[in-house]
Amino acid sequence: MITPLLAATCILIFGPTPRQDAQGVPAAPVIELEDLAGAITRLSLDDLPVDDLDARGVAFLRCEGFMVVSQPGAMDEDVASVYLHCGAWLRGRLLGGTGESIDLALGGASQVSLSIDEVAAIRFPGRQPTSGSVLPEAPDEGDRLYLRRGAGLDRVDGLVDGFEPEGLRFQGRFGMKTHSWKEVVAVFVEQLDAPTTQAVDSPVVVDLRGGGRLGGDLQTLGAGGLEITTAAGTGLRIPLPLVREVMSANGSFQFLSDLAPSDTGPSDLFGGSEGLGMRYPAQVDRNYAGQALRTGGRSFARGLGVHAPSRLTWELDGSWKSLRLAAGLDDSALGGAYQGSVVFRVHVDGEERWASPLVRGGQGLLSVPPLDLTGAHSLILEVDPATEAFFCDRANWLRPVLVRAQ
Repeated sequence: MITPLLAATCILIFGPTPRQDAQGVPAAPVIELEDLAGAITRLSLDDLPVDDLDARGVAFLRCEGFMVVSQPGAMDEDVASVYLHCGAWLRGRLLGGTGESIDLALGGASQVSLSIDEVAAIRFPGRQPTSGSVLPEAPDEGDRLYLRRGAGLDRVDGLVDGFEPEGLRFQGRFGMKTHSWKEVVAVFVEQLDAPTTQAVDSPVVVDLRGGGRLGGDLQTLGAGGLEITTAAGTGLRIPLPLVREVMSANGSFQFLSDLAPSDTGPSDLFGGSEGLGMRYPAQVDRNYAGQALRTGGRSFARGLGVHAPSRLTWELDGSWKSLRLAAGLDDSALGGAYQGSVVFRVHVDGEERWASPLVRGGQGLLSVPPLDLTGAHSLILEVDPATEAFFCDRANWLRPVLVRAQ
């Protein structure tokens, strides 16, 4: 759940700001509505509010044409990814804390306060040692703190006691101590009480610009922002410049990237078990190296980032109607001597249903026609290297959506 303190501080202080074109002329913000067949309707702010996606037959709502709000870099040392027990997460610059709450700057002039009871984990990806250290992980019980010590990490098990502007109070085996925020790499907080939930009428999932994902009951989307109520009954208002996409959560579709594959195939470039130091497991909602998905100059919040050769398999239950997706090489392949060359393939129940022509870096986004999944029980997404061996074959499967049969 999200506390009233979070609700109060999520009423952020700037409204919609039109972006400008190359000539400095403001471009009107647009609300883009898309149904499961891919049909798109565009609304101006004067056409708002939107109160119910399902009543309009809308699966996806996007806020376009707003001035880009400055966002902290994902690998900035002061940028934290904060995960809540309810499954939501936020990314922003940690501003410190007071008592039992921490303050997070999400972008622009917006801030949010989070209660210690809401927080499951705080991670600082930019502080994680690049080598020679294990990745932080949550304990089976209790709280756990990871501190940066030279080129490695120190692990401290115990209890988070509270937050201060300059650091985190933690009760460890040697007593209470305040650790500077600058030395914190990760902290995990055990959930003590099961959250209470309430029924929702218009369930949605919201992806935020700059990173972050929230779930709740859509109340309205108007010129003043997006208003949702969490499952715990707390109201939130988020300004439109921070809203990337609002998605119906009525069960009519599912992002394939949210489902774990039954087989991930080889994760190294040579197909063996050693990898020769070149292992690239598939990344969820990130590119092959864990950075933002970018193809054709556009960024994507949803998708799968791989490095060819790649073969991902999912077991399906026969209840899906179709698969919608796009593909392309990641823009990180551009600018070098090699820019990648691959062939994308989709197999359904052992049959190749679609194959791309040879795709090179810089060709942009490759549209894929809707693929029939009626009664299907196996789905494979495959990427093969083409003309330049495996150099820079950094491939993205973008917005892969399973549409359920009605």
